[in-house]
Amino acid sequence: MTFITAAELLELKPLYDEGKDTIRTYKNSPTLQLRRRNTVTEAFQDVYQPFRPVKIELESRMEQVSGTNAGAVTIVQGGSFQYDGTFTIQRDDRFTLDGVPCVVTLVHPEANIYGYRTVEFEYLGGR
Repeated sequence: MTFITAAELLELKPLYDEGKDTIRTYKNSPTLQLRRRNTVTEAFQDVYQPFRPVKIELESRMEQVSGTNAGAVTIVQGGSFQYDGTFTIQRDDRFTLDGVPCVVTLVHPEANIYGYRTVEFEYLGGR
């Protein structure tokens, strides 16, 4: 049995990037502008250049509460997107998707071998 080495895998990065660009085009990923809270003024300001994530997956899920609030249900709307990891996205960063303000709730700590990272977000104020 022969396994591919890490060096051989990195040689495939241009093909992987091309595949991600194809997904961007096929999924018609929108351009996002990140906004980050200024630690001094608490106001949000643009950071980095606008970018197109690889793909955005939207979801609506119901979170069931257990314990003393058993039976309470909260509807959470949001999703996730994948980006190339050439800049840093942080929890609490904001952006607008289809006119709806969104907040980053989780940036997965691990990037894949090619540097792509996954970010989860929620809508602010519902949809």
